[in-house]
Amino acid sequence: MNLRVGELFEFLRRWFAMTEKKQYLPYGKHLIVELFDCPFDKLDNEGIIKELIPKCIALTGCKPLEVVTHKFQPQGVTGIGILEESHIAIHTSPEWNYCAVDIYTCGESANPWKCLPLLIDIFSPKKVAVKEVERPINVELKIREN
Repeated sequence: MNLRVGELFEFLRRWFAMTEKKQYLPYGKHLIVELFDCPFDKLDNEGIIKELIPKCIALTGCKPLEVVTHKFQPQGVTGIGILEESHIAIHTSPEWNYCAVDIYTCGESANPWKCLPLLIDIFSPKKVAVKEVERPINVELKIREN
């Protein structure tokens, strides 16, 4: 199918209109955190990550399901906390003195921002960048059923 932009919009409008079933998306917050110029030894320490994730989970008000970490060779650590409300992931690149953290929580009571001061305290970054993606709440979608 080769459609022009106007035809594509019309196609999508009709496609979504074919059903009356409605569904609502869950509420959630997704923090994307970048920590720059962190000390190599903190980033390359699996023990720090293994202890940090449960503390972050507790601060956010989420319920932990499982925490998994992996130490890479020659350097780097990844840790993931699987939550009842979603996840927390920490990926370190000691060779670049960089740490990427992904905190995604669902529900109105969870607050991923509460973890940020602890991350800054543990990794001692010289620069921090944070982007919050607020997942839609009460956004109406029409689902086409076959």
